[in-house]
Parts: sequence; C-alpha cells; structure tokens
Amino acid sequence: MIARPLIFTIGAALAASAGATDAPRDAPALSVQVHGVSYHFTRDVEYNERNPGLGIRYAFNRDWAIQAGAFDNSHSRLSVYGIADWTPLHVGAVSAGAFLGVATGYEWRPRGTRPR
Repeated sequence: MIARPLIFTIGAALAASAGATDAPRDAPALSVQVHGVSYHFTRDVEYNERNPGLGIRYAFNRDWAIQAGAFDNSHSRLSVYGIADWTPLHVGAVSAGAFLGVATGYEWRPRGTRPR
C-alpha cells in the first residue's frame, strides 16, 4: 500500500455572502459549497482544470467556521479536505481572515512535474 501524504494549508481567506438573510449576524449557519474549475498559471504542465465536487461549511458565528468536502483535484485525483477558517474583518458582505486546512490526493514532488 502506498501512503499518500496530507497537504497542510495555511492561507488567507476572502469570502462574500451570496445574499441577505433574516438570521442574526452571529447565528450558526450551514451552507453547501459547489466546486467547479481552477486555473493554473504554470501552463507547461497539463493540469486538470475541471474540478467538480461538493462540500459543506458550518459557520458557528460570523468569525469562525469549519468546512469539509471532496473534489476532483488538479492531478485528476480525489481530494478530501477539512478546513477551519477565521474571518474577523467584515466590510459589508465581504469578510477577510485566515484559514488552516488539510487535504488528501496530492504527493510531494519537484515543482512543475506531473505526478505518476
């Protein structure tokens, strides 16, 4: 059995709400995420840029949320992920912050090379 590493991700998050709601701003909320496409600036490697998948996001309040889901990644493999996000900055419908996550379906290799 070949062990596949998990990819740990730390990054910036920017989110915009899809529409107004009557719920209080700090009320818990569950949403569905639909994954679709990606674009790679490294054009000399043939990445899969069609990435269908589904996920769920549970917001505890307007600053903290968790996410989980699965999608067909850029290497045409199934990726399953989990993310915790923190978005303490809010301006209108736009929120900004940071996230920490883990994903499967990738392997460690030199940059710019296609996996086996």
